[in-house]
Amino acid sequence: MRPVKVLFSIGVLAASMSMPSVASETVDRPKIGLALAGGGAKGGAHVGVLKMLEELNVPVDYIAGTSMGSIIGGLYASGVTSEELEILLTTIDWENLMRDNPPRRDLAFRRKEDDARYLLNLEFGLRDGRLVWPTGLIDGQKLFFMLQSLTLQVADVDDFDELPLPFRAVATDVNTGEGVVLDHGNVATAMRASMAIPSVFSAVELDGRLLVDGGLSNNVPVDVVRAMGADIVIAVDLGAPLSSREVGSFLDIYRQTMRMLTRRNMEPQLEDADLVLVPKVSVFGTLEFGAIHEIVNRGFEEAQSRRGELEAYSVSPEIYEQLMAKHRQVDKTVPEIASVRVEGNERVDSRIIENRLRARGGEALDFDGLAADLGRVYGLGDFKSVDFYLEETAEGPGLVVRTEEKPWGPKYVHFGFSVTSDLDGGTDLGVLSNLTLTRLNARGAELRTDLLLGSDRNVFSEFYQPWDFDGQWFVAPSLEFGQRRLDFFADGRQVGELSVRQSTAALDIGYQASKYAEVRLGVERGRASVNVESGEIPADILDSLDLDSIDLAGLVFEARSDRLDSVSIPRDGSRSALYAFLSQEGLGADDEYEKFEVSAAEFDSFGRNTLFGSLSAGWSSDGNLPEYENFRLGGFGSFSGFANEELRGQYFGVLRLGLYREVGGFYVGGFVEGGNVWQTRDEVDFDSLILATTLLIGKDTALGPLYVGFGQAEEGKNKVYLALGKLL
Repeated sequence: MRPVKVLFSIGVLAASMSMPSVASETVDRPKIGLALAGGGAKGGAHVGVLKMLEELNVPVDYIAGTSMGSIIGGLYASGVTSEELEILLTTIDWENLMRDNPPRRDLAFRRKEDDARYLLNLEFGLRDGRLVWPTGLIDGQKLFFMLQSLTLQVADVDDFDELPLPFRAVATDVNTGEGVVLDHGNVATAMRASMAIPSVFSAVELDGRLLVDGGLSNNVPVDVVRAMGADIVIAVDLGAPLSSREVGSFLDIYRQTMRMLTRRNMEPQLEDADLVLVPKVSVFGTLEFGAIHEIVNRGFEEAQSRRGELEAYSVSPEIYEQLMAKHRQVDKTVPEIASVRVEGNERVDSRIIENRLRARGGEALDFDGLAADLGRVYGLGDFKSVDFYLEETAEGPGLVVRTEEKPWGPKYVHFGFSVTSDLDGGTDLGVLSNLTLTRLNARGAELRTDLLLGSDRNVFSEFYQPWDFDGQWFVAPSLEFGQRRLDFFADGRQVGELSVRQSTAALDIGYQASKYAEVRLGVERGRASVNVESGEIPADILDSLDLDSIDLAGLVFEARSDRLDSVSIPRDGSRSALYAFLSQEGLGADDEYEKFEVSAAEFDSFGRNTLFGSLSAGWSSDGNLPEYENFRLGGFGSFSGFANEELRGQYFGVLRLGLYREVGGFYVGGFVEGGNVWQTRDEVDFDSLILATTLLIGKDTALGPLYVGFGQAEEGKNKVYLALGKLL
């Protein structure tokens, strides 16, 4: 069960329990306020402090926070208990929460194709002939979804004094540097604005101001709590002192600068507090959410060590329950929604979005289902952010899916590249640039054009037209012009090279099965020419080719599935493909033949280890493939001891088994392969299998996967490789 669902289950149970009946009485006591500092993961210590305050029956009358302090404070003020907060902090996937993109397996299939083609995770817009840069920052839509979900019970509260506990969030106006105290509006939005950490999260526009992290102006808002009416202010300082070590790197300087800014505004605030708690959490990093359980405990321990001072503010259990009754009796029943609508979209037709939503009017709001809905909409690739809110309608609460389209769209430019060197003179280079024009009509047509330069050269352009708003059936005409090289080897040495120039036109009809698979059936027509670039080509090969002009025509069938969690270095999931090309003289081809190829791979992880296996095979029905259609193996990741495409034949089969382990951000392991290529069907047998081994060290970088590998095969075939941006 997911954290949000767990918390609501606990809340509904708590709300159903009767509270002790206590006669109303006037208690002569000071009003107590909490000022909670920012500090990222270190903010988990606030939960430990709250637990101790509850144990000691110390009532909280006012609460204000900055950054992570605002999130803990805002959730607590909205009726989320300390027990629920601890469950949330220790069970949520913080790494996923800090990313806008949904898991790769949830992307639309066409966006998965982009992910595999370009690898370099850079997307630009194109406007008036110039590149437009995206914001480059996380919008925090998953974080915002969590905050919205957990504060749904107070979503209709505009004045933060009317929350179960009066609350304030502190942010900073990025234009003036002034602190901004947020005391009204949507509490989830206020918390998100207070935690808009510069260089991590994008700023939040609110009431005409552009807001960022409040730690820049007031990291521990004692004065804010005092202004709310508190007689006693308990401040929780998460301890970010200036580093006494020499700072030299860019990251060290950045951290030290941020500490200088926050400590400068904290010191006068702390001096004005009646009690300052300093949990021993300064040793933890801002994003060290993996240690959140220990951080919560350290907050509790700090409050426990000051037990004597805190007990001065305790009240009797009966009076405590009376004072905290409004906080404890928040109705956390999940509402039934009356309607669903979409707003904010201009380029993307609402019917396309609605077809990806499973939420329906007349049903209870399902947070897990809604999170999946928003992920599917975001996975279309058109939006900067996708979130939700509830509105009051005549029929009851209405769900509104709020979208913000990418300001740098709808024309996108992508880049990608790969380079592989065997450190023995063999280098394969590819640089890919792409222009994709999206939302050309209401049904979501796209025009995608790729330009590949390097060892091979290619221009490919496809017009992709969905038939309906569901986007499953489509038609895709395309044009392709390219030149590729075919190397020939003798005794492991390259002896010659052919150049194949090819131009084709194709028309496909296809079907996308959910997010995971695509099937295409098409017809292709084109022309090719073959030229000897260098060396000597065997006479039997030259005799089989019409070097001047070759007419191409045939039927094409493709079926592909992709459930991988990552395309560069997968940890879990599977992928498979089936390809068939039937060259037909009746359609205008010079050579009639049939070519088939299948592949399947599976990745499974346990702890830091990933076990993977794959099987691939190719064949021709009559063993009559022309030379330019032969299957080729060899090079990094494919019998790595051999040179690139050194092995060629009419048939091939390869079985691969491997294992790698994550060690300090690197992946160390390797795989073994068994297989071969064959010229005739009669040659295919186990006795002719070649065994090969590849050892590698890899790292997933912003430029794509980086590998250092060693390949060894039979007959003394050995090579060392350096590869960047190449998929295994």
